Amino acid sequence: MDLLVFFLGCSVGDIMKVALIKYTPDPEILCALAAKSCHTKAFPKVTKKESTDLLTQIINPKSIYIVDENQSSLYDFYENGGREKISEESSEEIIRFVSTAGHHSVLEHSSFTFVIEGISRACSHQMVRHRIASFTQQSQRYVNLKTFDYIIPPKIANNTEAMTEYKKIIKKIKGGYKDLLKLGIPKEDIRYLLPNATSTNLIMTMNARSLLHFFSLRCCMRAQWEVREVANKMLQQVKNVSPIIFANAGAPCERGFCPEGDLTCGRLEKIKRKEKLRLDEIKDEESYSSPTESQGKNQAEVQV
Repeated sequence: MDLLVFFLGCSVGDIMKVALIKYTPDPEILCALAAKSCHTKAFPKVTKKESTDLLTQIINPKSIYIVDENQSSLYDFYENGGREKISEESSEEIIRFVSTAGHHSVLEHSSFTFVIEGISRACSHQMVRHRIASFTQQSQRYVNLKTFDYIIPPKIANNTEAMTEYKKIIKKIKGGYKDLLKLGIPKEDIRYLLPNATSTNLIMTMNARSLLHFFSLRCCMRAQWEVREVANKMLQQVKNVSPIIFANAGAPCERGFCPEGDLTCGRLEKIKRKEKLRLDEIKDEESYSSPTESQGKNQAEVQV
């Protein structure tokens, strides 16, 4: 499995890295299998006949692919060719159906693990608020951070006066950290000095359903710039390995609505205008390539 890594230069002495390092094999086929099992009374004694109607396929267990009537468990089904029997095409149909119908619990069977490095503690604090996930983060209690890296927000980096003041404060904090170390103060107490700008690393695991919720909140333009960058990099990578589950993932405006009300960034209206222009172009092309009924009659008269 390839290690997917993206970079964003936003820190002093460090670079943001977001890497998808592990994920459930065949995530979409597994979730499709889970969806099928919901509507199957028992796995043995069913036919191999394929149903082209997705609703029939899900509601009628006899249309679900099972290898032979001796198989009595989901495990046997998968081990004896079930993966091949649930093709990528049929799993795509099933995933699209359950996503549209809101049956998202089946998506929890696939999980994705990321290594995230070079982000601020301000950013990681926002990420760990997502409940259905597992996090392991660099410990400020055990790691000596007397020369800690730190994140510089773009608006500070682009302001010379602000940048000078920012660096001065960071330098003072580093000096205080070193002084307290010399006095024998333990790192677990000195960490109280460290700013939210301090760079940190973490490993995060989320299932697909939680990731969809995470992307909905954190890819939004209303999310802070740093966590939004992390979310967008994560989304790019999971789309490479699970394009159907995450086909419509991202900010809600990408799906045609905005929950922000008066606080909206205005992007939804831009998306709607762009879509209208696209549809108008299609309509113009169709009308140009297809002569009208009256034109057809005139052409016929000329031929006669």
